[in-house]
Amino acid sequence: MGAIARTLEILEVLHTEATAKEEEQVRIAAEREELKKLKEEQEKRDKEEQEKRLEEKKERETEEKKLREIKEAHEKKMQAEQAEADKEKAEITRKQTELDKRKAEQEEAERLLAGRTKRLTESKRDSRATALMEIFKLADDVKSNPNHQAVRAEIAVIAEANL
Repeated sequence: MGAIARTLEILEVLHTEATAKEEEQVRIAAEREELKKLKEEQEKRDKEEQEKRLEEKKERETEEKKLREIKEAHEKKMQAEQAEADKEKAEITRKQTELDKRKAEQEEAERLLAGRTKRLTESKRDSRATALMEIFKLADDVKSNPNHQAVRAEIAVIAEANL
């Protein structure tokens, strides 16, 4: 009976080991299933988080784009206002230059008029006869005078002042 008992013991040990292996395999399969579920849940959370980050990124980009557009519109408006201000400034400068030119021309005309009035006053003679005698005298000098234009001008002034 010793060999049968020994065989029975061995069979019992093998059966216990087989049962333990089966239980271990069932436990490992359950752990694998649990790990698979955890992994799927983690992947789902990662995917949701990634989608959330992508959505946030899109929102940020949209906001940044709107801000850029607002900034560009503001810059364009400022440039247009600056261009308008520069245009107005140029117009004011042009008008001021024109006024200065007119003022200078008027001052020159007044100066010339004052000079002409002075020359006419200086060329005024006591009588017309005296003026005519001086004109004839100057007319004789025109032929011999190398600066005959000045003499002719003098004759014109005396004639205007006296005749």
